[in-house]
Amino acid sequence: MALRDILPIQNQKIWLYFVNAVSIISQRIITTKEINHGHSLFIKFLKEFQTLYGSNIITPNMHYHLHLKNDMLNYGSWYSYWYYAYKRLNRQIASFYTSGRTVELDMLNYINQQIEIYKLLDQIKPTLTLTAQASLDYLQNEQLTKETLAIYNYTIPKIIEFQYSITNINFLLLDLKIILED
Repeated sequence: MALRDILPIQNQKIWLYFVNAVSIISQRIITTKEINHGHSLFIKFLKEFQTLYGSNIITPNMHYHLHLKNDMLNYGSWYSYWYYAYKRLNRQIASFYTSGRTVELDMLNYINQQIEIYKLLDQIKPTLTLTAQASLDYLQNEQLTKETLAIYNYTIPKIIEFQYSITNINFLLLDLKIILED
């Protein structure tokens, strides 16, 4: 252990609980038995830490380690949800355009705009052919895979343009159908 000559023996023991727990829990493929073992090491780490330093020193992040077991049993390895969720959200928030003065209001306005767009999409969908509806669903799923802040990251002009182009395609398909039937 690199900290052998630096940390007192009691601190080394606590640190080893934490390091071993993290090394077990951070496996990409992990069994329930390993999750339980990692959880028991986190508990030992926190109990020893609390005994040595007091409960007022325990941070929310340290407390969160006690919830990893249930999260991993529910969602799988933390590689599939934990780290990437924070990374994705941080990237989205960092790329979000704001005035620089009223960030909260800018975000709320953006979310309200997305809600209005969602309502507009719901109104448009029934007027489309099944193919056009499938195309719109595809576009919406593309937005989801791009991990946008809101579910539907469209602007109203994009929706009107989409509706106009789909309407033209519907007329084109109808004309083609009439030509083929003749």
